[in-house]
Amino acid sequence: MITMRFDGSFIPVGNDRQSHSGIMVWAFTIERDGKEIAYGSGAASHPSYASSHFAEIRGLFDGLTACIKLGLANEHIRVCGDSQPVIRQMTGDARVISHDLQRVMSQAIILASGFTELEFIWESRDSNYRADGLCRDTLWSCRSDADKFSKVSRDLSYCKKNGSQRHSYPYLGMPIFSAFVTPNFA
Repeated sequence: MITMRFDGSFIPVGNDRQSHSGIMVWAFTIERDGKEIAYGSGAASHPSYASSHFAEIRGLFDGLTACIKLGLANEHIRVCGDSQPVIRQMTGDARVISHDLQRVMSQAIILASGFTELEFIWESRDSNYRADGLCRDTLWSCRSDADKFSKVSRDLSYCKKNGSQRHSYPYLGMPIFSAFVTPNFA
């Protein structure tokens, strides 16, 4: 059995803690019969669309993309995450209200439609510990590189101040880094 787990997180940048300007991090793991065969993580900044919900969707999207790259699209895949809204939106039990999130979620739904059988399951953060840990490591990496973190903060502040966020950044954010690893692919 294939299990893909995903997670996402967000840290605001700047003085306004209610802002959607900041850094999103996400991660995913892929297991075959309980043995990890692949994992990945990434980070992106955005001056107005960043949120933990957005990051969770990006973790889901990248995890599904990795499943396709690994040739798993025709297998039964359990997709597990600790974000009830994302799981409920992917099963059709909840709507995406935010226009900005609708665009990203629709990309995930289109990607998911290319699989033979996906089973979406909500699980607690404790059960999602590996993807959660990768998110924390990614977040720590972003914060520990003071020069990069300062540059991202300045770039986001500039875009917000000059009103250029809709023109300068794509919906998926400005990439900081992304990684996909297949350590034990069998």
